[in-house]
Amino acid sequence: MREAAFLDHVCQQMQRSHQMKTSEGMAAWLAYSTWLKCMGKKVPPQSGFISSRFFQSFVKFAAFCQATKLPNVESYIRHMVKYDIPPVIWTSDPIYNEWIRVNSTERSPSKMVQSSALYLCKVAEAQECDVADVFDHTTSGEVGQWIRNGDVSPWLLLTSTKFKQWYAGLDEDDRDNIAKVLDIEEWADKIRSNPNTVTKTKAIVAEMGL
Repeated sequence: MREAAFLDHVCQQMQRSHQMKTSEGMAAWLAYSTWLKCMGKKVPPQSGFISSRFFQSFVKFAAFCQATKLPNVESYIRHMVKYDIPPVIWTSDPIYNEWIRVNSTERSPSKMVQSSALYLCKVAEAQECDVADVFDHTTSGEVGQWIRNGDVSPWLLLTSTKFKQWYAGLDEDDRDNIAKVLDIEEWADKIRSNPNTVTKTKAIVAEMGL
C-alpha cells in the first residue's frame, strides 16, 4: 500500500510538472504568487507550488479567468484576500457575482457609463454595424457575459430604449440568462433613486442612438 501511494504521488507530481509547462499552468502559478504576495507571504519556487494543496484550485481559477475574460485578476485576488475567501471557492457563481457587485459600487456611475459606451463602440466596430444596432447582432449569452465581466453597466443598459426593446423581445430562456447576472428590480430602484445620474446617462445614450 505504501509503495502504491508513493507511486501515485510521483505520478501526480509528474502530471503537475507537465501542467506547469502550459499557459494555463503558468497563469495558475502567477495567480498563486499574487495571492501569497497580497497576504504578505514569501513566494516559494515553482516546485513548492507543484506540491501545494492549492495547486488544483489555482489551475481551476486560471481556466475560470480565461473563460470569463476576467478584466482584472489582481483586483479579484485582492478582494478574495480582503474577505478571507479560500481559493477553492473563487470560481463559484455566488463569489464571482458578489465581486462584480462590490466592484461596481466602488466605481462611480459616470465612469461605468463612459467605459460601457466605449466598449459598445468597440463591439459595434467588430460587428461592422452602427452602435445603435449593436443589440440586433448580439445574443443574450453575450450580453450576460458583458454584464458579468463589468464591460457594460446596468446604468447604461436600463436607460437604453434599444436595450429595453431587445430585452422585451427575448424568450423566457434568454431572459433567464440575463436575470442570472442582472437583478432588474434592484437596479430599477437604484435608477429611480439617482435622477441626476439617469439624466446624464440618457444624454450619452441618446448620442449613441441607443
